[in-house]
Amino acid sequence: MNVNDLYNKSIAGSGLVVGSNTESITGSFYAIHCLTDCNFTTLNISNLTGSLTGIDIQAGSIIYGRITSVTASNNNSYILYKG
Repeated sequence: MNVNDLYNKSIAGSGLVVGSNTESITGSFYAIHCLTDCNFTTLNISNLTGSLTGIDIQAGSIIYGRITSVTASNNNSYILYKG
């Protein structure tokens, strides 16, 4: 990864996806930012040891990794950063 790639990621140069409620989203993302307290029923991250599903994650938290699919609980809102 070069400096231009890092810059593009820092400004969300590849785009954003806003997710909410029980909507299932798939794609290639490098971060998820919880706008509300979130509890994910599906959160697939490459090379993750363990699981983040079923855990209450506080609003404002950002999780980094190679994220490929997300489904949250009802009344949850989050932003996925494409990359």
